[in-house]
Amino acid sequence: MDEKWPTTRRTRREALRTGLLLSAAALAAACAPAASSPSKPAEPAKPVEAAKPAAPAAEPAKPADASKPAAAPAAKTGGPAGTVIAGLGRDYLAYPDVKGSIQFSNCWGGARIPLVETWIKDFSAIYPGITVTNDVNDCPPLREKQVTQIAGGSPPNVMMIKSDNTAFYAEQNAILPIDDLMARDNVKKEWFYPGEFSTWTFGGKAYGLPNVTAGALHMLFVNTGLLEKIGVDPKKPITTWQDLDALVEPAKKAGLLVMDPAKISTGITAHQLWTYANGGTYWDSDLKKITWTEPASGDAAEWLLQFVKAQGGKYESVATGGDPKNVLLPEEWAPQKYVTCVNGSWFFFQMSKFPDVKYAAYDFPKNAKNPSSKGQTPTTGGWMFSLGRNAKDQEAAWEWIKFTTISQNACAFVEKQNRPSPAIPCNENPELAKNNPFWPVVTANLQNNISVPTTSVEPQFEQIEYDMLDAILFERSSPKQALEEGAQKAQALLDDWNSKRKSG
Repeated sequence: MDEKWPTTRRTRREALRTGLLLSAAALAAACAPAASSPSKPAEPAKPVEAAKPAAPAAEPAKPADASKPAAAPAAKTGGPAGTVIAGLGRDYLAYPDVKGSIQFSNCWGGARIPLVETWIKDFSAIYPGITVTNDVNDCPPLREKQVTQIAGGSPPNVMMIKSDNTAFYAEQNAILPIDDLMARDNVKKEWFYPGEFSTWTFGGKAYGLPNVTAGALHMLFVNTGLLEKIGVDPKKPITTWQDLDALVEPAKKAGLLVMDPAKISTGITAHQLWTYANGGTYWDSDLKKITWTEPASGDAAEWLLQFVKAQGGKYESVATGGDPKNVLLPEEWAPQKYVTCVNGSWFFFQMSKFPDVKYAAYDFPKNAKNPSSKGQTPTTGGWMFSLGRNAKDQEAAWEWIKFTTISQNACAFVEKQNRPSPAIPCNENPELAKNNPFWPVVTANLQNNISVPTTSVEPQFEQIEYDMLDAILFERSSPKQALEEGAQKAQALLDDWNSKRKSG
């Protein structure tokens, strides 16, 4: 049940099946009456340090008819006052006397189950009137299960959602915007990295708070032991595409490869990643125009192909094996066949299983031949916790979301995995830098990330993008032709999506 980065790519048959489920969810949403807007938040109670919780609240009102979409929890008017609890570590308002039940739909299985159990234990000590059920699943099928629950009228009240699915869930009217709740309880967007906050917004509204980052997913890991073997100074940073090119011949002489440049992580293709690092984009910020036929993108495609051919003549000779759409596992890199790889912040934790491998980490390389290339990488695919629109006990659910994303307990969850938090204050713990000498690389990467807007038809876009990448790497067509043909299909898909949004 452990997390996979990225989630396993679906086959066409699986995509069709999911599409049918999505249609059912859309039909359910379309047939239901529109939800009323959340009431305007009252002026937050003045924060106080509280050794004791506020006076017990009255029993919560009977839940509304499940057939009617629920509005977001209203501002407190007659219930318990919010209070700042020092041990939580952030000056947000909590409501310890709220009662209810939480169904926490998530995929934090495997080694993370004890971490979630610690959450539940610590949460229950503060919120004795709330019970939490840990509804843990595998990560790849999590969205499909949630869609089925939504279509059946029984969504979990806390849903763990990939941030690149925000648009889909928002358009399906399946999750609640939380802007009013954030304002009510003094939850500040400034606590998060700008690129992170944007990933869980759609249409100008925030739809969840993140538990782990959508950024720091694409850093350059370098096997310094292999650099020594091929006669390259292991202390010299590798920061550009040209630095990677310079490793090709020494590596070949030693029977090694520099990198499988297509083996990256989390929901985007290698071409998209190298395009953004080169100062380009895949579409404009308004999601109206496909832009991957522009020069920065074309140069990225040409470089990828020549980098592959320089190493092994053809992509099949360079590929690490397995599904190229899935993240590179440490077991694939640790045998020390590849000098470098691209991976995310979790890789530090994973590589602790291979103490004999000496490595360094750098920010994603830039193209030294292009002044506009900054080595910036897209933020996509992080996990956020959201409120199910038609679910019960939303006040209780909101307390859980705050606790697991912005409290000290949320910080501890990622710290124990040697991963960064999307909340800036969590990453300022000096112990993190002590435990990871490359921590400044991680935080710099987070600051340098670019938020990429997403649509509700991401699986269809991904299919076009992966087909386009295959055409380039396997030389089924020239890079220019592959980009142009892919852009034509993508523009038609984007136009269709926009036309339905206007008429909806």
